[in-house]
Amino acid sequence: MLEEIKNYVTQYVNNLAPSNQIKEITEILNQNFGEENVEVLIDTQDAIQKIMCAKFHIDSHNFVYFEDIDSVASDLSLENILEALSPLIDNILVSKVTIRFPKVTVTNENGQFTLLKNLFVRFFIKQDGTFYDKEITMNKSTYSYAHFINSYIHSHCCGMYNETPSAFQHCCLGTGPINNTIENLLVEYSEEQWMQFCYDLEKYVTIESKAGVPYYSLETCNNEYIMGYIIRFGSWIPNSQNTFGFSKDFILYLLNNKLVSFTWQDNHWVLTDNIYKIAINITSAFLQWSKEHLGIEEKNLIDFYRHKDIKFKQFYYYNNAMYSISSHNNINTSEYEGLPVLTFKGKEYVLEIEPAKHISPKSVIVLSEEVIINIVTTLLYYLNAKYYEYNHI
Repeated sequence: MLEEIKNYVTQYVNNLAPSNQIKEITEILNQNFGEENVEVLIDTQDAIQKIMCAKFHIDSHNFVYFEDIDSVASDLSLENILEALSPLIDNILVSKVTIRFPKVTVTNENGQFTLLKNLFVRFFIKQDGTFYDKEITMNKSTYSYAHFINSYIHSHCCGMYNETPSAFQHCCLGTGPINNTIENLLVEYSEEQWMQFCYDLEKYVTIESKAGVPYYSLETCNNEYIMGYIIRFGSWIPNSQNTFGFSKDFILYLLNNKLVSFTWQDNHWVLTDNIYKIAINITSAFLQWSKEHLGIEEKNLIDFYRHKDIKFKQFYYYNNAMYSISSHNNINTSEYEGLPVLTFKGKEYVLEIEPAKHISPKSVIVLSEEVIINIVTTLLYYLNAKYYEYNHI
């Protein structure tokens, strides 16, 4: 009996004509994104799953309703079940909408950008023309090498899984216009709201908002080397009483040679440069100062200081930030290429990974995080102590 019900549901759904609202939505989407980039299909598998995972009962009004998943009530005839199923199917049917963006450039407020190819956006709508749920998912069939090793589909989107590239991933809608439009379309159908949704979606796929805390950032998605964790230098107190025992001569060397810039803010001196640039500048100055005072060649200084609790580390310097160096680079992409992604308008899309451009981040050697913080704290303490004529250093 279960197999007969499944066949009936499949045949019924396949022969079902789209509702007027679905037709109107399809036309609006076609006008905005191009008919070749829009696919609206009744989700047959979803309907079958809902029907087949139910125990059927028929009340006195010949109405079918669900109970716990198990089996079909044995006292119901197939004829009675099929007779009552049609209105139930109509009520649970959803249409799967997939929109393809052949090429789209994503940018953020910092001027960073990246190019996406064959981006697919998916959501579900009910036959009355409203959103089935407040969910948009994305997937992609074409990846640059950098996007692939960084699992980057889109900044709004959860990362891809290499082994299952067919999985569409959840997107964050944030609090922007598209979120409000979808909320309206969850309640009632409106042609005007669907036109607004098209406008919002077209903007949504082209923007990364740094303020919105993206899942994956444009800062690193174009990097062909896998970054480790971002280096944090912590914080310091400008008027700290702890000078960490660093040489006053080196602090004066930094100041006299104007190797670190600072400004007056909130009644004390603060550093103005990016902390990562400060770390690079201080390291370079420290090596030069040590060479002049110790008479040791720069190439030998790192080994010299290794035994004096002054440590150096190697990091990636990329987009004004530092990252630990990961050991998971040089991924072999051939085993993933050609894996199925989706069928769209009758065409099979498989995973394509473009060759690497071999653009590597800059590798830098700097003093360790602890040493940099000690120097910066001492520097700021000296600056502010001198200004207030405390001269405790």
